[in-house]
Amino acid sequence: MAKVGDIEVVPGFVIAETDLRERFSHSSGPGGQGVNTTDSRVELMFDVARSGAVP
Repeated sequence: MAKVGDIEVVPGFVIAETDLRERFSHSSGPGGQGVNTTDSRVELMFDVARSGAVP
């Protein structure tokens, strides 16, 4: 059963929140007043080889 923060990819296949890493950074491209001041890009990483969710 999925817990809050987990991701259910398809029924029965759940990736635990602890298996995910997130990184925030500045995005590229044109901006306005917030350019280079806010972290507006998010990278979500999942290590398949180390995950207990993948048999």
